[in-house]
Amino acid sequence: MSTRLTPDIARELCQRANSKAYIGGSIANIGSQYVVGLKAVNCLTGDVLAQEQATAAGKERVLDALGEAATKLQAQSLRKTERRKAAIEGRVSCPNSLPSTSLDPTSGKSRQNFQPSIAEL
Repeated sequence: MSTRLTPDIARELCQRANSKAYIGGSIANIGSQYVVGLKAVNCLTGDVLAQEQATAAGKERVLDALGEAATKLQAQSLRKTERRKAAIEGRVSCPNSLPSTSLDPTSGKSRQNFQPSIAEL
């Protein structure tokens, strides 16, 4: 007896593996065409992070459609990651001006120093 890998089971396995996301897939036959769908799902929340689909002209082209959908999904994920990274970096206007903590040798107390980079001067 085989057990179908449902989204709930996939999510549970993803969590057990301490992964961040899993890829779910589907395939539908519409006449002589096949529609292949892929989606990246957050393991903890179940939210869909990205999704793509591609159409194959026949069953002999399904693997090509799967590759196309996977490439699109990867590109979409990279774009989202870059946007997130840019947003995070944008919050810190000048990372070289962040405070650093050091120990004052005369008093033994810690103090914060703001040291701008040479390029900022």
